[in-house]
Amino acid sequence: MLRQPWFHAVVGNHEDMLLSYFSIRDSDYHRPSDFSRNGGDWVTQLNADEQKDLHYELLPLVLALPYVITVKDAHSVFHVVHAELTIADDQLSESGLSSMATSLTWSRRLIREVRTETSTTRQTPEGMLTTSHQPWDSGKALRFVGHTPLSVLVMHRSHLFIDGGAYLRREGSRIHVIDVANAHAWLDEL
Repeated sequence: MLRQPWFHAVVGNHEDMLLSYFSIRDSDYHRPSDFSRNGGDWVTQLNADEQKDLHYELLPLVLALPYVITVKDAHSVFHVVHAELTIADDQLSESGLSSMATSLTWSRRLIREVRTETSTTRQTPEGMLTTSHQPWDSGKALRFVGHTPLSVLVMHRSHLFIDGGAYLRREGSRIHVIDVANAHAWLDEL
């Protein structure tokens, strides 16, 4: 999909492990051998042509992926990041983001702050939404994040956690496809 002009992606923990496995980018969070234990054995099963394609075409595309995608239109701004983006919008810069790579690709600190006893749950057009006691942080536009598979959407500190665990391929796991305009309509009510 990285070859498709319509496809836009950010670096996540598995891309981080892939780049580390091939000694293209260092990681503060894991060792290169962690890639194999986390589903990366596929690289050892590629034939010679696939290996060549991986090294000369796909790995450079993965290396070029941004940590954050910011989308602006006439009505709103939102960010797409794999795990979490805790800095305010006016602090976003490429150099600053590269120094936050571990948080952007691996962190689960924010989602662990959400407490059932202080949250509310309601139905939205995209599924059940759990809203924490602190759905928004001042100075932070909406952030769409994944990384942590959840059974419902979760809104906490300007982060909308949308990972439905589709990779698990189990009953109840899903892919959330979010229409941003509709999401703003039901999130603005929070």
